[in-house]
Amino acid sequence: KAIELNPKSFEAFSERGTAFAANGDRQRAIDDFTAAIALAPDNAIPYFNRALSYAALKEIAKARSDYETVLRLPNFNGVHELARKELARLGQ
Repeated sequence: KAIELNPKSFEAFSERGTAFAANGDRQRAIDDFTAAIALAPDNAIPYFNRALSYAALKEIAKARSDYETVLRLPNFNGVHELARKELARLGQ
């Protein structure tokens, strides 16, 4: 509903993506995080969340790329530390 009311809201796409991920629908989550990124390309959070979904689907190169992008963007709520931890788990 939030996306219908404001289709330019990166937060709405990001929140719906998080809900899809929590319900195990990783591909729909990736689609929504990608939409959020298109609307707010300088926000690290949708990249981080998309990376988590890629990692869950074993798409390691895509996950790694998104985590590395997170580290190039402004740190928000400690997301850099989380991305570094996830990169380490992926074996970097």
